[in-house]
Order: sequence, then structure tokens, then C-alpha cells
Amino acid sequence: MELNYRFRRFLEQIRPSQGQLREFRRAHLELSRRLRADPELGRYHVATFLQGSYRRSTALRPLAGGEGSDVDLVFVTNLDPVRYGPEKALRLLRPFLQRHYANVRAQGRSFRIQCDEVDLDLVLASAPSRVDLQQMLAEARAEPLEEGFEPTEAELSAWKTEPLLIPDREADRWRQSHPLAQLASTRSKNARCNQHFLGVVKALKCWKCTASAGPQRA
Repeated sequence: MELNYRFRRFLEQIRPSQGQLREFRRAHLELSRRLRADPELGRYHVATFLQGSYRRSTALRPLAGGEGSDVDLVFVTNLDPVRYGPEKALRLLRPFLQRHYANVRAQGRSFRIQCDEVDLDLVLASAPSRVDLQQMLAEARAEPLEEGFEPTEAELSAWKTEPLLIPDREADRWRQSHPLAQLASTRSKNARCNQHFLGVVKALKCWKCTASAGPQRA
């Protein structure tokens, strides 16, 4: 009982505070809203969703003097990876980012947005099924004598069950990634471990961050 209590207290001290969580939520909701409303990017928009440690509930409170916490937002699009190479696809985001954010840094597979005390990682993704669906719609509309193709709800949401394609600028290629499957796997693992898996992950991450930071000066 004593060890369980101490471990719970330890987790309370390393997880983000309620104020930090409110800032995370405000920042990622604002970014998602702006992406949906943007007149240029709106035509490519399929969905936005969270991934990474914030979504998996394994985010840590930033160490004193260390980097801020980051929130990963995936911008799912219907961009055709054959027509758009990684650099060309990521270039579509630059005007949007320049309009809305002052501090943006390009990374290998994302853009890091520094927003007050929150760092947002914007990840662009292509959903293969939505690319195919878009092409099917275009073909159906090009044939006025044929009955129009109306996608079903299952076809519209098929991207949720398949790997997405993420542009890798440095390798100049699109790479497969399945963040929604990873989230589902994490939830399943936590349930099988009597809800202790996430706590152990946070503890190990804290140990790793503390060890890499080295001794702190007074």
C-alpha cells in the first residue's frame, strides 16, 4: 500500500499540470480550426487528430530550464503522393504557417511551431484510400451518361483503418505510419496491465530525461 501511494504521488509530480493541459488543448484546437478554415488547405483536408505522448497520456511536465512540452497534430490530406513529392507537399503548409505563427522550424517529417509555452508538431499525412476515392469521383463526374459515384460512409472513413503516408523530407520519400493503430495498441496494453502500463512508461521517460540532463546546478 505504501509503495502504491508513493508511486501515485510520484506520477502526480511528473505529469503536466492542469494549467499546462489547458494550454495544450487551447493550442492544438486553435491549430486544427485554422487548418480546417484555411481557403487553400481546406480542399485537401480529410481530418486532424492528435498523436504522440500527449494523446497517449504519457507526456511529462517539463523539467526546470528544459524544453517545453510538445503536442503532435496530424493533418490528414487527400494529397496524391505520386503527384506531390515530400518537399512539394510540405511546401503547401508554409504560407499557412507564416500567416498564423511567428516561430516555425522545419523538421525532417514535420513543422515545429513554438507557441508560448507549448511546442506543436504539425505532421502532414496522405490517406491512400481518400486519394483513390478522389480519383474515382473525378472519373465518375467526367462521364455525364453514367450515374454519379456516391461514396459510402465506410469508404469515407476507410483511412482510419489503414497506414497513412508521411512525407520524409530528408529521405525524399513517403513512409508508412499507422498512428491510430499505435494508439489502439497502447490502450489495449494499458487495459491488460490493470491500468499501470502508462504510469510505468511515464516513470521510465522521467528517468531517461533526468539521466540525460545530468546533475543540476544549484
